[in-house]
Amino acid sequence: MVRALLLISCIAAAGCNGEGGASDAGGTDAAPDAADVVCGEPDEFLTLPLDPSALDGCTWFRGNVHVPDGGGESLLPLRSIRGIDGRLTIFRNHGLPDLRDLGSLELLGGELSIESDDSGGLFTSLDGLASLGVTGGLVLGFNPALADLRGLSALRAVRGDVRIRTNSALPAAEVDWLLSRVTVEGEIDVADNAP
Repeated sequence: MVRALLLISCIAAAGCNGEGGASDAGGTDAAPDAADVVCGEPDEFLTLPLDPSALDGCTWFRGNVHVPDGGGESLLPLRSIRGIDGRLTIFRNHGLPDLRDLGSLELLGGELSIESDDSGGLFTSLDGLASLGVTGGLVLGFNPALADLRGLSALRAVRGDVRIRTNSALPAAEVDWLLSRVTVEGEIDVADNAP
C-alpha cells in the first residue's frame, strides 16, 4: 500500500528515484532512506515540550509535530530530524525565539504552519529552515515581527496551498521573492502583509 502511494506521488511529481520513492530535482526523497532512523507512527501527534533527548538518534518522524503556546523555548528535540511525514505546526508560541534547531529538516510531507496572533510572535525571520526543500503546504499568519523569508532559500516545492496572511512587517518583495523560486501545486493566498 505504501509503495503504491509512493508510486502515485512519484507519477504526480513527474520523477522517481528508481526505488519507488518520489524524488525532486534536489534529490530529497519523499520517504526515509536506508540511513534514516525512523520513529513515531503515522497517526502520532507529538506535542512539544519534550525532554531534549526524546528523539535522540531519530532522523525521520512518521507523525505530526505540534509546538503550542507554552511548548517551550527550544525545538532541541527536533535537531536531528531530516523528515516528517505529517505536519509541523508552531502555534502562538511566544517563548520560542528562533527556529535554529530545525536546521536538519529537509522534507515535510504535510503542511508547515507558523501562526501567532496580533499580540506577539518573536520570529523576525525563518532562519533555521535553510535545509527545507519540499513541504506539503505553507501557512504563515499573524506573525507581526516576521520581515524576512530568506530562511526558506532551499524551498523548491510546495505540494499544496500557500497562505501568507496578516504578517504586518513582511514586505511584499519578500513574498514575491519566495513565490518566484518555488513551485506551488495548490492555491496561493497572500493578503494583509506589509506593502
